[in-house]
Amino acid sequence: MFKNSFSFEGRIRRLEYSLSYLMYLVFLLFIEMIGEIENLLVSIAMLLTLIPMIWFLLAQGAKRCHDRGNSGIWQIIPFYGLWMLFADGEIGDNEYGPNPKGIYFDDNEEEIGKPEIGYKNAGLSINRMDNLDELLHAENVNDSIIEIDNFIGNACSYGDDMEAITIPQQKFYLNQNLEREVNNGGFWQYFMNSSGDHAHETLLSLKEIGAVKTANVLRQAIDLFPNREVPKDRTMRIALVKQIDPNKSIWEDLDERFMDYQENLNDLNIKFVANHKSSF
Repeated sequence: MFKNSFSFEGRIRRLEYSLSYLMYLVFLLFIEMIGEIENLLVSIAMLLTLIPMIWFLLAQGAKRCHDRGNSGIWQIIPFYGLWMLFADGEIGDNEYGPNPKGIYFDDNEEEIGKPEIGYKNAGLSINRMDNLDELLHAENVNDSIIEIDNFIGNACSYGDDMEAITIPQQKFYLNQNLEREVNNGGFWQYFMNSSGDHAHETLLSLKEIGAVKTANVLRQAIDLFPNREVPKDRTMRIALVKQIDPNKSIWEDLDERFMDYQENLNDLNIKFVANHKSSF
């Protein structure tokens, strides 16, 4: 708590923002009491201390906006600062950073505490990348994404042994699998292949890295299935895909929306890896 309080980067929880707001009010009360003293030096000192205090509150307010998934500029909206004293933050990571309370989704879209390491099976030894730091700071992010993806793909036998990798690695791999399949053959191919087994899990992994717009496109694709549920059984899923849109026109419309790339998936994925280095 109160790390980099004067920075406009990152996210903070309600408690830290509430304490910051309280400190600002106490400071204003103190300023009002001192203001009764008619002295030039006192007035100058008050002004010099007021400026960093305002900066402090704006920085904390920006980070609280980020926790809500909004730009820091939102704090200038009337009464929004008061609303942030009570409003919940976004679950999971978003484009501004990891969840400050460690609240994430499990595979059933329920809230869970962030696992300290992130294994599904206790006792598994993590497959680490020796050159991860180098990849995180490389100029060509796309090349780094490809190398990390290849490493994880090999570690999990390209999706056949997902239990062999950590939860953050699983989420990264699912995101890459979606992008790879849609770019190659659209949502039709994504659901026809084994990648469609993990459609609901991929929806959560996209949300966790902050790719909300991309997740919305996937959500619309999932909603085309009966009861908005993509079957794990591949034979059943293939039959439904053909039944839903025999001419592929609906799928192609979703493909176009996906390929508009309203979000920089490479940047969001590499930030996710950087925020979970211990699991890679």
